[in-house]
Amino acid sequence: MSKPNVALESDRARASGMMQRLVARHDWSPTLGPRESWSPVLSMTAEMVLGHGFPMILLWGPRLIQIYNDGYAEVLGPKHPAGLGQPTEQCWPEVWHINGPIYERVRAGETVTYEDKLYPLARDGTLRDAWFTLTYSPIREPGDAEVAGVLVTVFETTKVHVAEQERAAMELDLREAEARSRTLVEGISQAVWEADPQGQVEAASASWRAYTGQSGRSASGEGWMDAVHPDDRAKVRSAWFDAMASQRGVDADFRLRHADTRDYRWTNLRAVPLRYADGAVKKWVAMNIDIHDERVLKEQQEELLAQLQHRVRNILSVVRSVFARTVDTGRSLDDIADHFRGRLDSLARTQVGVTRTAAGMLDLENLIRDELLSVGESDGPRLVIDGPEIELSPKTAEGLGLAVHELTTNSLKYGALRAHCGDLAIKWRLERSALGARSLEFTWEEFRVPTVPVQPDHLGFGTELIEQALPYQLKATTELEFRGGGVRCKISVPLSDEEGIPASGRARGRGEREHGR
Repeated sequence: MSKPNVALESDRARASGMMQRLVARHDWSPTLGPRESWSPVLSMTAEMVLGHGFPMILLWGPRLIQIYNDGYAEVLGPKHPAGLGQPTEQCWPEVWHINGPIYERVRAGETVTYEDKLYPLARDGTLRDAWFTLTYSPIREPGDAEVAGVLVTVFETTKVHVAEQERAAMELDLREAEARSRTLVEGISQAVWEADPQGQVEAASASWRAYTGQSGRSASGEGWMDAVHPDDRAKVRSAWFDAMASQRGVDADFRLRHADTRDYRWTNLRAVPLRYADGAVKKWVAMNIDIHDERVLKEQQEELLAQLQHRVRNILSVVRSVFARTVDTGRSLDDIADHFRGRLDSLARTQVGVTRTAAGMLDLENLIRDELLSVGESDGPRLVIDGPEIELSPKTAEGLGLAVHELTTNSLKYGALRAHCGDLAIKWRLERSALGARSLEFTWEEFRVPTVPVQPDHLGFGTELIEQALPYQLKATTELEFRGGGVRCKISVPLSDEEGIPASGRARGRGEREHGR
């Protein structure tokens, strides 16, 4: 085998996050044992947490020892870095009465999610209220029904609650400023308007007219509802007149037509009654606040959380499958550990690459070069890497990344990368069929390897992956030949609409061939 590239490993360590360095230097012997003794699931889950952009913390073992990433270190505040390797009860005593029962549920196998949960946290020496959206997921060792650890994903929503409190304070100020309401109506930037005690609009401000494009006459009475999205009108009408009947304030979200763009944007309607001294309603003052961007951001956060939960479940399933297939080879324990470690490292590199972009896509050339660099190989007279810039989805990248890892490992032992005894060409291109379907055409071809390879006498993991798993998982077409002079492997993978040449390089014809040319 080739010697590890020490300079390359140093560069990677410097490029890693702060927590990756702290975890690497931490003495885990008293808590979880030396890192080299960690189970594959613990190692893989810890690497995933450290490489992820979201705040995440892994709690492992009966004492729930803490391993967390850079994002969660910000949540810890002054508790970091002492919190690394601590039992979570010792790190967070002020909220153990909340967290303790949750961990018991997760240890029983339940996945627990809370939205906007209140935690009184000690920050800067003072106990302060903070709000979080959290998901607690159980982590098990393969074949073991008992939960070994708890994976926690965190979104802090304290700023949203502070904003809500500020908005409530604004409503109170509005009630107390009745004498200045006319100036407010005409001068405020949001849409503000007034209605009589029965809910019929009397005055739509200039801001309402500018926002919706309605005239004062067309907005009067119940005409303002014509600017409401048709699908929301029944709900808004019901909320509005129920409030008139009960003489309580209105708080409703709906879509309102914007005059400039002709699009419907989400708005929040707040209306309060102004009363006479005897308590009777004099009129209603209403304000529309544009919350479209805030609502879209919240929906994006919910989607990201769902995608993260899906990715965690998927990668753990892949790890279990790879582990089971590696063990089934019947080799010695040392061989099994060596092969599984290499495959686990390949999966980890793919996961880190996926989290580097907001879209969760991975560049094919980076995937190939990362695998080769992990064994000290790079461009040279005997190695050709050639193809257009192509982005792959996580599922495609996982399968193709494992295939490249198996081909690299085989080449190091028997082929062109063994003591640089032959040549290796790795090429790919995009193909488009007559019907418009796109596919990635990937080729790994070795030349002038002095020994003549012999067809394997049994179906190994790499061969099974390329000839059986990729066709099943990715609907790929594959060819694997053990020829005189070296291995030749061709993989054709159908691409989804999101995969292929990134938007920055989608000039017509770049890196893409039409079928038959």
